[in-house]
Amino acid sequence: ETFEDRAEEHIRAEDTRALQTLAETEYHRVFNEATADGAAEYTRQTGRPVAKTWRTMRDDRVRETHIDLEGQRVPMNEWFYASDGDQALFPGGFANPENNVNCRCWLDIQRVNA
Repeated sequence: ETFEDRAEEHIRAEDTRALQTLAETEYHRVFNEATADGAAEYTRQTGRPVAKTWRTMRDDRVRETHIDLEGQRVPMNEWFYASDGDQALFPGGFANPENNVNCRCWLDIQRVNA
């Protein structure tokens, strides 16, 4: 299903809470994807490499599959691997919806000293 299909289902069901969760989850994905795209563009324009680090809120609400991701640093084109085997290039980009919905993680981008 597309975002539009899911949104339409929630609207028809008058489920505003589910619609809000869907919108917030999609915003989160787009924000982190844009961060990754911006970092890749920076490298393309400047020739300076960057890396990405997975950050969590470091509180008791961080989901188990994301706890071990905290602080992992990888090159921009590499994947992050969750403890359940799911993978993502950025927070919100997992295949399993359970790893994306209500995720509060973000990318921290750093220049790499080459």
